[in-house]
Amino acid sequence: EPNSAGEIPNPTSDPAGAAQIICAVSVADGRVKKLAEGESPLPSPTDLRVVFSKDNQIHIVEIVDGSEPHQLFAARGANFTPQWSPDGKQLAFNSSRGSHSYIAVYDFEKQTIRYIAPSVDRDSTPRWSLDGKKLAFIRQYARGNQPRNNAQEQADPWTIWVADAASGNAKEIWRSGKEVNDSIPRIAGENILQWAAEDRLVFASETDGWKRLYSVAASGGDVRALTLTGCEWESMTLTADKRDIIYSSNCGDIDRRHLSQVNIATAKQSPLTNGIGMEWSPVVTAGNVGFMASTAQYPAAINVRVAGNNKPVD
Repeated sequence: EPNSAGEIPNPTSDPAGAAQIICAVSVADGRVKKLAEGESPLPSPTDLRVVFSKDNQIHIVEIVDGSEPHQLFAARGANFTPQWSPDGKQLAFNSSRGSHSYIAVYDFEKQTIRYIAPSVDRDSTPRWSLDGKKLAFIRQYARGNQPRNNAQEQADPWTIWVADAASGNAKEIWRSGKEVNDSIPRIAGENILQWAAEDRLVFASETDGWKRLYSVAASGGDVRALTLTGCEWESMTLTADKRDIIYSSNCGDIDRRHLSQVNIATAKQSPLTNGIGMEWSPVVTAGNVGFMASTAQYPAAINVRVAGNNKPVD
């Protein structure tokens, strides 16, 4: 990442300087193709287009010979965190204007930008529904021009909104408390909000002092706790059908991390790994689960859990 002055690290002191480069590598033969200068590449779900960030704007390039990277559109503010719609025809993104920010949608066919329920508040983290008809996002209250005192614990409450992607009409479906523990859990990263099957949203919260996962219907209503209290999840992924979560946590073994699976509809827990080692960063494969694992004698390496076996396999 660039430093505070915007300089790219150059650890070898190369007189030519250094740059952030986006590349594509062929899984078949290992051939590497340089695509563009930039960061945070996000491939299209339907074709070879890739959007990425550069100079606080969204750019695009294709993974084909002769494709020239270019800025996708011109819009005010700093534009980032793009999210493709499931059909690849639209791109939701966050547009920051300093004291406030918007959720915006770029339409590739119409070449238009529309803003979803714009306000003076701070909107972020757009997430498409599985059918592409709705958008969920996080809204935090406006601060105006008042700087935040990072040396002092202050509550930073937040809400979850769901909008109709076509009309832009939105409504609040969940609201946090107003205590310090209720603050937006930034440590959750991109998994602070995800859209799951059966029109349910999965989100992270530290309302009881522990980083846990919860779910709520996209229409609002009762909130369901998915992970246990007295421990914390660290990394997670949704299964291919978006009905379960596989996550790494120290639940049941406070000094280590093991993998578990929880059903979003029922909150039923199923342990996947155990023992004297640690397992983290799960990835769903075809019928199995890949993850990182290590012990005191065994360095971190990629492992696979074959369905029905709770012991990691190299």
